[in-house]
Amino acid sequence: MKELKKGFFSACPARCVFTALTLLLVMLWICPAVYLLCGGPHRIKLSLFLWILIPVLTVFFCLWLIAFIRFHRGVIQNLKPAWNSPGVLVCCGFMIAALGCAPKLSEIGIGYGFCGLLVIAVWAVPAVSLWKHWKLWLARGLCWTGAFFCLDHFLKCLQHSCYRIRPGVLESIIGKTSCQTILHTNYSPVPDIVIAFLGVILLPAGWFLSGKLYAAAASIRLREIFGPAVKILLGLWAVVYLISFYLAAAQSRAADRTAAERGEFFGYPLNAQGMTRLLKEQGWSDEMFRKDFPKGNMLSIPPHWKELRDISVILPADWRENFQSFLLRSASLQELEQYFDQPIRPGFPPLRDGELTAVGGNPHFDFLLFCCCEWRKIVLLLEQDRPLEALKVRHRLENALKYWRCSPLHLSSFGYNIMMKYRISAMELLLSNDRVSTAELEHWNKCLKQEEKSLEEDEFKTIYVEAAVINDYFFQLAHGHYTMPLYPLRWLYPPLWYFGAQDRRLSLDRFRCRRYRDFPVQRAERQNGSGFIFGRIGNPVFMMIRTIDELTAKYRAMQALIEIELKKRCIGKYPDSLKSPPVDPFNGKPMFYKKGKLPLIVRVWNPKLQRFTAEKREVSGVAVWSVGPDKVNDGGRERPTARETTYDITAAVIFEKR
Repeated sequence: MKELKKGFFSACPARCVFTALTLLLVMLWICPAVYLLCGGPHRIKLSLFLWILIPVLTVFFCLWLIAFIRFHRGVIQNLKPAWNSPGVLVCCGFMIAALGCAPKLSEIGIGYGFCGLLVIAVWAVPAVSLWKHWKLWLARGLCWTGAFFCLDHFLKCLQHSCYRIRPGVLESIIGKTSCQTILHTNYSPVPDIVIAFLGVILLPAGWFLSGKLYAAAASIRLREIFGPAVKILLGLWAVVYLISFYLAAAQSRAADRTAAERGEFFGYPLNAQGMTRLLKEQGWSDEMFRKDFPKGNMLSIPPHWKELRDISVILPADWRENFQSFLLRSASLQELEQYFDQPIRPGFPPLRDGELTAVGGNPHFDFLLFCCCEWRKIVLLLEQDRPLEALKVRHRLENALKYWRCSPLHLSSFGYNIMMKYRISAMELLLSNDRVSTAELEHWNKCLKQEEKSLEEDEFKTIYVEAAVINDYFFQLAHGHYTMPLYPLRWLYPPLWYFGAQDRRLSLDRFRCRRYRDFPVQRAERQNGSGFIFGRIGNPVFMMIRTIDELTAKYRAMQALIEIELKKRCIGKYPDSLKSPPVDPFNGKPMFYKKGKLPLIVRVWNPKLQRFTAEKREVSGVAVWSVGPDKVNDGGRERPTARETTYDITAAVIFEKR
């Protein structure tokens, strides 16, 4: 009790303020460390942790503030400086300069908070009370100020690094900053690393000079300022640091073992070398297959035409004329069509670790928009009774989708689900026109069967590619990708190293299955992911399972429709029923078939509302459909209305040309 009284009460104000400062700094280091070492957001919600952390740190801050005011008030009362003394004048100068610079400094994230904490506590108040010790006061102020700016710069670099990996992750914690000003070219991480290490040196130097300054002001020896409370706090920090360093190193080795085990499971290591080997075994070329792609292509349509991406939209007469003229005069579209008139040889650029996410499709090429334009062109050509040209456009559409799959990130056919509606709808339009040759229909059927058979293997490859990309995300964060590498700084804050290694291990540990149905994911993780910074990047597992079933249903429905068309050409009419309908992947039961009136939902222009509205119609035709994800038979109605979310997956031949 005697030492406690000396440390925290009026018996020794200098030791009191230094102990309170040490307590605040140690707790700012230990509290987040304990949270991360206890599992972080894997086990404890961040919001709950902040509700606990903020009151605790507020208590420590108030304790330091009380000790700080008591100490300096006592010194000022003893000195009784005049209003025109050097200390008071310097204090006023710092305050005026800080208040004047605060609006400009707020643009880089410090502003008036910087004035309140740094200027007042480090420069202004000590200038009045400790003017006699101006050398220590000046050196201490420079150390604290330098450490503050180094920390601010490091947080910006950290946010930029995580923004490159997963945008928007840290904005809710450290706020929006100008960290995105780091250029993608000619970037050198050396200055940022030097600044980080400099901050680590300046922070303890400022703390030590604070103790020396307080000891000099109280006329006591330096070692007396380091009382038992300070030694206990430093010992506690050292224990937490050593434990966290050991756990981080162990967790890092466990993450490396998990990555190696997943590589053995897939048969390819989770890096650029493994992905390159996989693609070469698939007959892909490692040459730049985009080198002859039209440069600077920016295919776009006017904003008020965005609705045309929906194939259920029926255009008014004036819209049809305007859009047709756009299709005919668009130089970008014509250039792309010339490129996709020939089949694309599968290929990819040279892959490098840390850059696997940068090998996607052409950033200036909107595949969905191109498919939309080509589908609309098929509609117009069939209306003009030009089926051969329409068939050529459909072949071009197939080549474009093959090009889209030439990216390692699009290895599987699951991305087809985005553009499959254009492909299937183009087949349906040509079938309804009844101008497709039997040989062409048999070719379509053969391709669909091959793609359905390859779904399982493609699914396995997709899981591997996703695991390799996630592992590459951590490689980017550790070794930098036009960002500051964090691996050389891992020993500065081992708890963060521990959490990053743990997140990597948990993210990769789930990739131990060949099918998404067997993916070990809990219900709570379906939307939030298991990790905080990374988690499971990409679509939730249940969405991927539904995507696979939708693709399977589309393939089977279209195959059945083609076989029905071939049978009709043999017997002269469409059958009234199917003897062996395809199996619906959503419920394991036979798919539905109907000849006659079919429900159809279209979107037509409403002049009163000045927008497209859904409208239910009935048309004559034949259709094969799956019950869809909701497992409810909606009579083959495929496209949902604004108020309905249920839909079937349908392949249909419509007899009415309109």
